[in-house]
Amino acid sequence: MENRGIKANHQTFLWLLEGCLNSGSIEEGKKLHGKILKMGFSNEHFLSEKLMDIYIALGDLDGAIKVFDDMPKRNVFSWNKMISGFASKKMNDKVLGFYSRMVAENVNPNESTFASILKACTGSNVWFQYVEQIHARIIRDGFSFSSFVCNPLIDLYMKNGFIDSAKKLFDKLYVKDTVSWLVMISGLSQNGYEEQAILLFSEMHIAGILPTPYVFSSVLSACTKIEFFKLGEQLHSLVFKLGFSSETYVCNALVTLYSRSGNLVSAELIFSNTLLRDGVTYNSLISGLAQCGYSDRALELFEKMQHDCLKPDCVTVASLLGACASLGASFTGKQLHSYAIKAGFSTDLIVEGSLLDLYVKCSDIDTAYEFFSTTETVNVVLWNVMLVAYGQLDNLSESFHIFRQMQIEGLVPNQFTYPSILRTCTSVGAFDLGEQIHSQVIKTGFQYDVYVCSVLIDMYAKLGKLETAFEILRRLPEEDLVSWTAMIAGYTQHDMFDEALKLFGDMLNQGIQSDNIGLSSAISACAGIQALSQGRQIHAQSFLSGFSDDVSIGNALVSLYARCGQRHDAYTAFKKIDKKDNISWNALISGLAQSGFCEEALQVFSQMNTAGVVTNLYTFISSVSAAANTANLKQGKQIHARIIKKGYDLETEVSNALITLYAKCGSIDDAEKEFSEMPEKNEISWNAIITGYSQHGSGIKAINLFEKMKQVGVRPNHITFVGVLSACSHVGLVDEGLGYFDSMSKEHDLVPKPEHYNCVVDLLSRAGLLCRARKFIEDMPIEPDAIIWRTLLSACAVHKNVDIGEFAAYHLLKLEPQDSASYVLLSNLYAVSRKWDSRDCTRQMMKERGVKKEPAQSWIEVKSSIHAFFVGDRLHPLAEKIYEHLEDLSQQAAKIGYVQDRYSLFSDVEQGEKDPTVYIHSEKLAIAFGLLSLPSAIPVRVIKNLRVCKDCHNWIKFVSKVSNRPIIVRDAYRFHHFEEKVQCATSLSCRSVYLTFCCLSALPEAICFDISWNVIITGYSQHGCDIEAINLFEKMKQVGVRPNHVTFVGVLSACGHVGLVDKGLGYGLVPKPEHYNCVVDLLSRAGLSCRAGKFIEDMPIEPNAIIWRTLLSAHAVHKNVDIGEFAAYHLLKLEPQDSASYVLTNLYAVSRKWDSRDPTSFTILAAETSMEVSPSLLPLKDRVAIVTGGSCGIGHAIVNHLHSLADLLASELNASCTTDHHPRAVAIKADVSDPEQVKLLFDKTEQEFDSKIHILVNCAGIMDQKYPTLANTAVEDWDMTFNINTKGSFLCCREAARRLTRDGGGRIITISTSLVGSLLPGYAAYVASKAAIESMTKILAKELKGTKITANCVAPGPVATELFFAGKTEETIQRFVDGCPLGRLGEPKDIAGIVGFLASDAGEWTNGQVIRVNGGVVV
Repeated sequence: MENRGIKANHQTFLWLLEGCLNSGSIEEGKKLHGKILKMGFSNEHFLSEKLMDIYIALGDLDGAIKVFDDMPKRNVFSWNKMISGFASKKMNDKVLGFYSRMVAENVNPNESTFASILKACTGSNVWFQYVEQIHARIIRDGFSFSSFVCNPLIDLYMKNGFIDSAKKLFDKLYVKDTVSWLVMISGLSQNGYEEQAILLFSEMHIAGILPTPYVFSSVLSACTKIEFFKLGEQLHSLVFKLGFSSETYVCNALVTLYSRSGNLVSAELIFSNTLLRDGVTYNSLISGLAQCGYSDRALELFEKMQHDCLKPDCVTVASLLGACASLGASFTGKQLHSYAIKAGFSTDLIVEGSLLDLYVKCSDIDTAYEFFSTTETVNVVLWNVMLVAYGQLDNLSESFHIFRQMQIEGLVPNQFTYPSILRTCTSVGAFDLGEQIHSQVIKTGFQYDVYVCSVLIDMYAKLGKLETAFEILRRLPEEDLVSWTAMIAGYTQHDMFDEALKLFGDMLNQGIQSDNIGLSSAISACAGIQALSQGRQIHAQSFLSGFSDDVSIGNALVSLYARCGQRHDAYTAFKKIDKKDNISWNALISGLAQSGFCEEALQVFSQMNTAGVVTNLYTFISSVSAAANTANLKQGKQIHARIIKKGYDLETEVSNALITLYAKCGSIDDAEKEFSEMPEKNEISWNAIITGYSQHGSGIKAINLFEKMKQVGVRPNHITFVGVLSACSHVGLVDEGLGYFDSMSKEHDLVPKPEHYNCVVDLLSRAGLLCRARKFIEDMPIEPDAIIWRTLLSACAVHKNVDIGEFAAYHLLKLEPQDSASYVLLSNLYAVSRKWDSRDCTRQMMKERGVKKEPAQSWIEVKSSIHAFFVGDRLHPLAEKIYEHLEDLSQQAAKIGYVQDRYSLFSDVEQGEKDPTVYIHSEKLAIAFGLLSLPSAIPVRVIKNLRVCKDCHNWIKFVSKVSNRPIIVRDAYRFHHFEEKVQCATSLSCRSVYLTFCCLSALPEAICFDISWNVIITGYSQHGCDIEAINLFEKMKQVGVRPNHVTFVGVLSACGHVGLVDKGLGYGLVPKPEHYNCVVDLLSRAGLSCRAGKFIEDMPIEPNAIIWRTLLSAHAVHKNVDIGEFAAYHLLKLEPQDSASYVLTNLYAVSRKWDSRDPTSFTILAAETSMEVSPSLLPLKDRVAIVTGGSCGIGHAIVNHLHSLADLLASELNASCTTDHHPRAVAIKADVSDPEQVKLLFDKTEQEFDSKIHILVNCAGIMDQKYPTLANTAVEDWDMTFNINTKGSFLCCREAARRLTRDGGGRIITISTSLVGSLLPGYAAYVASKAAIESMTKILAKELKGTKITANCVAPGPVATELFFAGKTEETIQRFVDGCPLGRLGEPKDIAGIVGFLASDAGEWTNGQVIRVNGGVVV
């Protein structure tokens, strides 16, 4: 152009400059600038501005400033261009400088000016008053309503925390654009006002303003922060609706939302659908995976991030380091450490903290400290992490070194520093250092910080300074849940359960909602004081609060219910715990043991081992305590072996429990050995062994050990003195015991408790100093309790002091009028003092007050089975052998000096009436059984629930001598050791009764009256010399002495004892009631139950209670429930108040009818007000039953049994049959294979009893007695079998289904056979017909839904009936017997009992079942 001579003008340069700007050539721009100056166009405003654009755009800001300065006229746009240029280059200082210059030159800014300036203020550390001045200028210039200006200003206020100012600006805007809403929502969310941000978003949505992806990102982040995950999911739907579901910012926010909520499936799905993933996308999901515990997947995602060529930043590395810390992946963490160093952000604060946390959590404390030492940034977080690291190791010295070094280097501890060091002080029990740090907390102004205070409360509470802890809680400036919880937990841990519950109530009253820790502590407090009702309330509260699945609460609930004896609830709570830890198991074991269910506790311990749960110290302590309380020495030793195997044998707490175990189990030598081998002993150890010695009668050893305890500097406590005083009492050291009692307060600052006063009373009373004991009680500073009075009364019974005994009894009965032991002691006192009238009055008073004596019982373990004995017990299978051996032992004991004191509690008249075998004490029976059954090398260990009497104590001493066996008896008070080895005396066959007979023989015949003969005959009978009694009776008649009524009582009793039924029935005389009783006893002992019942019915006199009791007692031995219940019915009508009548409970017990036994015990209480038979004795009263096939065999047994349970019965009989003594039973003959006859059977039954039918038992059946194979079975035989068995059952069941009552109690019971399960050859037709019955019964049960009628099938095994024996050889029968684990055939009554159960209300829940009753032949 120049070559052609055309002169360029300003427009030409404008075009050229535009091209230069587009090309990005700064050199060309400068050349053009030179030509413009040369040609005189420098004053052209448009050219100057274009030159400024070029210089600013191409980075030559100095050139832009020069052009700006050379401009002759500068308008606001020129200034804006420069300001925006500097702002785009982040040159914020230049921006503010130009703005100041602009104001100084009186140039009025416009909207663009203010927007650029505010943007510059946002990115720099501007003094905020300068921003306020700019705001003032904006208002002055009239731009306060401009969203273009106010949006950045709102953002600036938000970022600096001036929320109210930002809100005022936003509210004054005339027009709010999307940016306005964005900066407000984002600002509120970032400043912790997430809910307001969400509400503002709702306003925006209602106003119809379309949100941008950035708005969604902000509001989703707000939902994530406050865990409004459901709302976040709703916003996700809106995002999807508006088409933003693939926007990167929105996707990042959604990934974070779902990751934090634990919904990683959705998070990963959004991640995979994100089109453009950036580093934030990956960081969000990596962080979410790591936080949710999927650390390995987080590391895999990191590899994918690298494959996508995205460079990890410090956030990525920090999240990955957290994942490695969770996995314990130290090696991978070190690789990330290397990467952080190479990438240049290893000094980032977040990365440094994560690295240190990694090494600490991987227990690599040395590397952690090495890395910590290399950090140069002044970061208090790192110091805090190191404090936590050494705290985890309980290394207080290093923790304190770090804490001190931190302050030396000038770092000020923050609210997280103090808790770290304080927790270590708590863990190691460093109370003094903790107090010093508390002082520094106050000096540095953190005494009101909630977090610091919560840890201080926790420290003081755990270290026992509860008053200080409560004072800190009281002074808290705000209500803090953690602090309250720590205080409640502290009270609970120190057994201050009432205070814990009171504080828990105060917390709730102040509106503080408890968390799982507070609730579990409160429940544990309830467990501690067995506050079951309050515990249930807190249980309900935990459920409503959403903590029903929390493990800590579950464990506390197990402990609560178990300790309160609510086993069912405890097991339910235990089962509901999904992830049971050893704390769960320990809570159940400990709770059961403490509530007295020690055997169950040991069973749970076994289950815990079977389940593979790791046992710990507390498990073994609880289990050993349970074994000790049950005196289970064998299992206790097994647990001891496990303790040694697990390495807990050196733990002091375990050894203490073992000492108690061996002491309570009678093995004091093992207890002493355990004590001597303990490496460290505390006061509990000394108390356990001293108490053990005292309980075992080793008083001198206990006292010597107490003196040694004081010598080694162990301070005795209240428990110690109970053992010492008891020891003095047992060995009669009165003065020494009183001296020890005085030393409690004078030397040891211990205030005596009631148990110590009781020991002194026992000390004086045992020594016979009853007057001093009474004076001591009267002078006591405390009110004497029942135990003290009982101790005095017991001693009076021993020393026969009636006056003081009555004085003690008067006070005792005032305190405990319902305690049977008090009456028994007083009665014994009168008895030994020969005051029979007073004794009888005491017993009468006991009856009138309804007080029942606790029955004495003794236990012994033989071959891992516990055998229990009552007084005069004959229910043991080896009863005869036991009594024979007992008699032999007594004879041998008598030879070396034992004199029996059997009748000290009975008057002379009573002694003549008593059967001596009935009053043999339970411990004698247990010892005799033990000597019979245990190897000679094993000591005989017996436990008794009451105190061993003087006679038994003397007898055991002599028996131990003659048997050369150690015998250990543990009664309700102490252990008794008997071990004196002497040679047995020569055996002597004579008995006391034999000596009596010798005396009788020496008398002249003239003076041998009938009384003399009666005495010796009765004596022989009472002593079991029954043949001698009968022979003597014959001799009596030979010498001409006429027997009388008394004679025949002895003779008939003798016949009954040896089973001479015919001989006993052959004696003739006009009998009296006692003779009828002897005959009933004679028949019953021989097992002739029906004959005995018939004999009673045919008696010409009304049977009295003694006769019915004899019949009932015999059937408790023979386990005949039917006749036993019949006898009990009449007996209870005659003597409802006589507890002996309730031998019926024993009958049910030996017959394994536990459900019947328990209601019988109830009848004892109810008998006062009713002379009618208890409903428990007639569970089918007023119900009508039909039994088909009732003429013989199983059917007949069912008829008798059901009638004993009711008084209305119809029996279908195929032959004539009487119902014996069943006046309310009728026999109806019918063919069950004929539909018309079946219908007639039901019609007649309803007519006869004028009642609906309740029960059908379909027992009619036949079997081919030729036992043919299937190939040899005749069609006629097959049809007959199915006609009777299957068709008969069908017709009867069909009629019953239509006609049985629908008002409850409807029962259909069919009879099948266990052969269906064994399928023996020769039974094809029979088994097939019965199998059809089983299937039919199951279907019928379902079809009767809603009718309250149940249908069940009983399948007997081989039962001794005519049907079974028919056609079988003796060898075949023997094979059936040999095939039964019980070694016998079944009896009809075995089947009748099951049918009775199913027919009763107790069988209501059993429906649609086939019950095989076969003794184990078919399982």
